[in-house]
Amino acid sequence: MKDSLLWDLSDIATNETFPQLIADTKKRIDKIVTWRKHLSPQMEKKQFVKMLNEIEYLKSVIACIYDYPALKELTDRTDIKAREMKATALDIVIAAEESVRFIDHWLQGKDVVGPEKLNDEQAEVLFSIVPEHKHLLWRSRELALHTLSDVEERIILQKDLQLSEPLLDLRRIIESEQQYKIKLDGEKKTKVIRTQAELSKLTTDANPKNRESAYRVLFKEYEKNLDKYFIIYQAIAKDWSSVANLRGYNEPISMRNRANDLPDELIDLLYSVCSENLGIFHNFFELKANLLKIPKLRRFDLYAPLKDSDKTKYSFAEALDLVIDTFEGFDKDFADKAKRVVAEGHIDSHPSPKKAPGAFCATIHPKITPYVFLNFTGKTRDVFTLAHELGHAVHSLYSSVNPYSGQNPTLPLAETASTFAELLLFDRMMQLVDTETQQKLLMERLADSYATIMRQINFSMFEKEAFALFAKGTNPEDVSSRYYQNLLAHFGDSVDVDQIFSYEWAYIPHFVNSPFYVYAYAFGELLALSLFAMYKDSGEVAVNKLKKILTFGRTAYPIEMLQELDISLQDRDFWMHGFSVINNWQKNVQNIFSHERI
Repeated sequence: MKDSLLWDLSDIATNETFPQLIADTKKRIDKIVTWRKHLSPQMEKKQFVKMLNEIEYLKSVIACIYDYPALKELTDRTDIKAREMKATALDIVIAAEESVRFIDHWLQGKDVVGPEKLNDEQAEVLFSIVPEHKHLLWRSRELALHTLSDVEERIILQKDLQLSEPLLDLRRIIESEQQYKIKLDGEKKTKVIRTQAELSKLTTDANPKNRESAYRVLFKEYEKNLDKYFIIYQAIAKDWSSVANLRGYNEPISMRNRANDLPDELIDLLYSVCSENLGIFHNFFELKANLLKIPKLRRFDLYAPLKDSDKTKYSFAEALDLVIDTFEGFDKDFADKAKRVVAEGHIDSHPSPKKAPGAFCATIHPKITPYVFLNFTGKTRDVFTLAHELGHAVHSLYSSVNPYSGQNPTLPLAETASTFAELLLFDRMMQLVDTETQQKLLMERLADSYATIMRQINFSMFEKEAFALFAKGTNPEDVSSRYYQNLLAHFGDSVDVDQIFSYEWAYIPHFVNSPFYVYAYAFGELLALSLFAMYKDSGEVAVNKLKKILTFGRTAYPIEMLQELDISLQDRDFWMHGFSVINNWQKNVQNIFSHERI
């Protein structure tokens, strides 16, 4: 096998087939519009099935039209042709959404001009014809309680495009114009750093003075522009709250919870369980201070590298073999699905000057094997990223038994297989390495769990408080003060938090890009940890349960799909199982440290 892989996008489209794909799709959009005159509660079964199938097919083709140029551009950001195709694709996406909206509103039971209104009894008759679509069709009717009229929805869409998006663009402009003047320890001259990416590397520098300087110059820029960041955040938050109120939600976060198919009470339980287990990470911070040989961890030191951090290097072939072997040890079918991604040429593995940073898995539609985008450099962390993204791909292949609209799970469940895959790899590597490397792996895993669970939950809890402040009327200083007080409570006596971190809220893009989005990271991580604990306890039974969960996609509510497998998301003990895994890691690394086997 080659040690560097380039993906083949021809399963989606090619530059040569793209124009014809656009032309054919325009005809399909026109055909969808003609279905409006056939809408009736008394529609023939064959007609109803044909209409839904044509809509689903249109959606899958639209995914190809958009994803093909988008993926091409990510591997070559100088590809002008890809940008042109993406602009064309966006126009087609909007046209397709417009063509389907009328039918969607009729299916939701809303009053539309022309056809007779579809009541619940009539809907049950029609929806029962297509069991694979039934959940999503009923979910759409339930969401109709929070859906406005067609004209009002158009106004909100235009408002988002013409007001909210420019505000986010303005924030990006302000941020991009920030420059960071820093004097590194031991250097005489002040250095000007022009990008956050470059500056962020210094926040994990081995030199504590450089870490502190990096954080100070970073947040000093946000302090300088605090009024601007405040105005943008306040506008986004008030807009979100207004729309949530218009749609009839109990509180602003409820709109996000409903999109995730989760009840408010379950998210409150998540907050409560996380708060109860914060002490695990306080112990971790104290242990890290000991390993760094400092009396107490400062917030500046949170992501400080430990001495002799893991320097192991893997070739891509070695990493892939390790991940696939790990999956084989869990379940052959799980591993075979990962192999399929490789065999079909759907991985782009290594960085290049024109390639975008990061890693992800792109699910196109059920009949196309997912694509995995990496920037593999051979570090141990890159091996875990490979496992994570292949886990996403495996999840998509299991859920490909569903129609296009039901393939992708809700956000909180989307990380189930990917995080589980990482946990399998971590468990395997702990068996293969020496004690010293075990400690390094444990410390890195604990740090990752803190960042994914506790940090995100703290963000989410702050968001609720910030929205309440905006509703009453507030100012930048009060928002910063509230954020800082939350940090002090969050870290307790385990970490010293400098006042400069009170401006960190202005730095977090999710607060304005996707309000209340971040708790999903914690939800997904804890769900995977709890399932992993179940797997370690019961073996094959848990394997079958996990694979069943992965087939659901979005064809059932999360609570209901797990109830089918005798798992209750509303049971506090289930979530505590996830923390028991983290607690065991903490005890293991403490045991290694106490025996001075570092």
